[in-house]
Amino acid sequence: MLSTPSGIKIAELSTHSAFVLWDMPSITYSENIGYLVYINNKEKKQTMRVPARRTYIKLDDLQPSTWYNVSVQAVSGVYKGNMSERVDFRTLRVSRKFQNENISSFEELAAFCQWQES
Repeated sequence: MLSTPSGIKIAELSTHSAFVLWDMPSITYSENIGYLVYINNKEKKQTMRVPARRTYIKLDDLQPSTWYNVSVQAVSGVYKGNMSERVDFRTLRVSRKFQNENISSFEELAAFCQWQES
């Protein structure tokens, strides 16, 4: 029996990515516990495997200003624990208030700039 991962948190949220973090289950019975992370939105469902002992994953290729929900399940061999609580989050929107050839994109909290040395 595997207990349920808890403390699901979303960190470092941006327009196209987010980190999902969680606490290791309190009862494990095994050192080789991995995780299945379920990511859903209106358009698609995805499952990602996380290796043993790691309690985070970076989600890439997300769409800006889009709602997602995520849940985590502990796995060990053929055994699966219960699904964690579902956590909903929304990626940041892209803001294009300024036009400048050196600025590739704006987010609510950041701007990404690039330039060439002269």
